[in-house]
Amino acid sequence: MKGFETTGRMTVEKFERLFQAEFGVYCDLIDQKGNFADESATLASLRPDDFEGPKKVDFSL
Repeated sequence: MKGFETTGRMTVEKFERLFQAEFGVYCDLIDQKGNFADESATLASLRPDDFEGPKKVDFSL
């Protein structure tokens, strides 16, 4: 089984690196304005103000 868990404290750089390592596909995270997210930004800092989803996500297949 492939996958990894994320939290809001994870950086964009780490998420993109883990995603590519686990799934073999490169991804870019985009901010609310449609720009590439800063690699040092945390995932929590990219959430919209009205975010109501889970604070921890499991990206397992």
